[in-house]
Amino acid sequence: MSPQRTAQSIDADGWLRTGDLGRVRPDGHLELPGRPRELYRVGGELVAPKEVEIVLSRFPGVSQAYVAGVPDERMGEVGWAWIVPEAGATVDTSALARHCRGHLAPFKVPRTVRLLSAEELPTTTTGKVQKFRLIESALGERTMPVER
Repeated sequence: MSPQRTAQSIDADGWLRTGDLGRVRPDGHLELPGRPRELYRVGGELVAPKEVEIVLSRFPGVSQAYVAGVPDERMGEVGWAWIVPEAGATVDTSALARHCRGHLAPFKVPRTVRLLSAEELPTTTTGKVQKFRLIESALGERTMPVER
């Protein structure tokens, strides 16, 4: 990291700016809901993907959940979710949507849910999921002609 970038990352009191969003819960624990650059806006409302991913991950049979905003003409962006089921599990996406509606504000409920295997996730060499590539796949899928 350059000296200029280091200077921008550390404030006058010596605090490191990580880019993480955080809040202290009433029980005194620190909660890290995500990073500002990961937030997306649905019809003017901000959504933290991490919050939605936590709700999705608590649904039976879900091993991994990833959420991102995908551009939408009417709403600006809408949430899409990519779910990796646990080995041998079947995830009912309709039941998953009901689960989300019971735990999230309506604008936070993913508009689209895609099931895929862990091997189908686009990852870096260190195994981090590349959400920008998930968004690219959603855009490609959305523009594909629908057979009638």
